[in-house]
This record gives sequence, C-alpha cells and structure tokens, in this order.
Amino acid sequence: TNFTNGIDIEVRKKLENIQIKETNNKNFYKVIHIGNLGEGQKLYKLIFNLFKDEETIKKMKKNNIIFEIYGAGCELNKIKNLLSKSKKDGYLINEVVKYCGFVKKENIHLVYKKANILMLHLADIKSIEYVIPSKIFEYSSTNLPILFGASGFAHSFISQINGCLPFKQFSSKSFYDAIIMSKKTKVSRKERSNFLDKYLISDIYRDYAKHILYG
Repeated sequence: TNFTNGIDIEVRKKLENIQIKETNNKNFYKVIHIGNLGEGQKLYKLIFNLFKDEETIKKMKKNNIIFEIYGAGCELNKIKNLLSKSKKDGYLINEVVKYCGFVKKENIHLVYKKANILMLHLADIKSIEYVIPSKIFEYSSTNLPILFGASGFAHSFISQINGCLPFKQFSSKSFYDAIIMSKKTKVSRKERSNFLDKYLISDIYRDYAKHILYG
C-alpha cells in the first residue's frame, strides 16, 4: 500500500487566486524555481551548463528572459559561487540568472505572483525517478505553466498535468526551447482542479488513518 504527497486545501485556495496579468513583468519574462537546492534537484548542473552556453544566454537576454532562483540546500553555495565568480569575470549568465534568497512558507505566494512560468528540476538518480515532488502539487495550484526536467515515473506523472512542459535534464538548449514554448501555453483551470481534487491532503490522511486502523 502506498500514499502519495498532496496539497492542503488552504494552500490551494490561496494559490488558485494567482492570475497571470498582462501588465505583470512587462519588461521581463520570469522563470521561477522555488524550493530545495540539493542533490535531489541538481540544479547547479543545469546552471553550469547554461554558464558554458553563451549562445543560449544571448537568446534569453534578447527575449528578456530572467531565471530567478529561490530556496536553500546543499548546492546553494556552489550556485552562489558560480554566479559571484561569473559576475566578477564579466560572464553573461548574471544577466539572465539571479539567486534571490530564501522565502518563508507564508510568503511563497508573493513570489508566485511575480512569475510568468514556474520551473522544477529533478536529479538523474534512479531513486529520484520514482519520487513525486510535493512542490508539483503546489505549482499546479496556480494557473501558471510549469517547466520540468525529470525522468522515469516522475516524468510520466508530471506529464499528465495540464500546462506542464518537459525539457531534457541539464540541457540549457532544451530548457530555453521549453521556455519559448511556454509563452504560447494556456493552462486549463478546470483540468488542473480535476487533477488536484485527487490529491487533497485531507483525503490522503483519512485513507492513511483507515489503513492503519483497519488494515
């Protein structure tokens, strides 16, 4: 028997009120990653590959794309050091990738309001292929498109969610192509709601308790 992650109804209600506004971020198209920055995500490897891909960076700059990163974890210092070194040495990556700090849980919705699209990345570790990140339920509660780099069962699961666009893990070119595709992606609130209805945390906890009590 197994029980998945899910979404709290109060969190869902708060995030469902976030709307994409035409006037929001009119100067930039903001791609936002918010959450863990650890071995389970390996976001550093994607950023490092982007750092080496000047052609893609120039395309992002030309299209006013900004990739904002929020969160903390064991890879944070490596990410900050790369961006700091790049800024000092005049590399272009600092013009399109920004580390914006850690955000308290109660303020996460304020970050989502700034986003044009949300981004999720998982490591290429065999065990991670079977992990459904809880962040995907939170992301899905917004009406924002979602970019994701994942493999295995995680890829299959996220692919079923309306408005999710895959890209090849660690590939800066695939990441950029998915961002461009997202500009034409319309998210169905009805389809997202139908998906989330299956994963209300209150229902999952109830079924979990029944299983413990009655087997």
